[in-house]
Amino acid sequence: DYFTAVDDLGKKYRADPGSAHIGETEFPSACFYKYFALDYDAFLTSIGKDKAMAKTFDQSKDEIARLVKHFATNKETYKGSSYKEAHARQEFIDPFFMALGWDVHNETKLAPDYREVVIEDSVDVAGQRKAPDYVFRVGRDRKFFAEAKKPGIDIKNDSSPAYQLRRYAWSAKLPLSLLTDFEELAVYDCRFRPSDKDKASTARINYFLFEEYPDKWNEIYELFSREAVWS
Repeated sequence: DYFTAVDDLGKKYRADPGSAHIGETEFPSACFYKYFALDYDAFLTSIGKDKAMAKTFDQSKDEIARLVKHFATNKETYKGSSYKEAHARQEFIDPFFMALGWDVHNETKLAPDYREVVIEDSVDVAGQRKAPDYVFRVGRDRKFFAEAKKPGIDIKNDSSPAYQLRRYAWSAKLPLSLLTDFEELAVYDCRFRPSDKDKASTARINYFLFEEYPDKWNEIYELFSREAVWS
């Protein structure tokens, strides 16, 4: 490898800085040059430099405590027939995942292929295309699904929402996923093939009521926060 080193400071003392050094070196084995294309936004996200989205555990817990208080204040209204799933997602479920550090609304303006959270992505389930409500990703890799329901749906005992979530996650080969209407949250082990005859409790490994979120936030955070999933 032939190289030169020029003393730029020499300009102060002579008209032509010339060459301070010319040399060559031999490599004991073949030297190959490689070129890489780097997605700068994805790179910043992957090394955790996205300061806008970074949250401490205490900040996250404070956010969820405020959200719980807000839900409790008008709980009966939220459980009424006129309050839709879309309302719950906008007012409670989106902020729930944002408290966990996820960029639900793509505020960092990542390219579509690198969005952290994809809403109603397409998943093949028994030869049909289905759309989980939320897909949480690292780069392009899916990590878990979340299926949302309106408050008032009996997450604990109704087997249909659980079967729906487990089918999605099992088909996508995701080990864990969650089901929530914000009032309740159920976590499922999705490594086992689901059956429409399963009870809602089948493969359920954790269950929380919304009043429990602040006190048990560490359990939820360690499984589903952006920090936990990315580390």
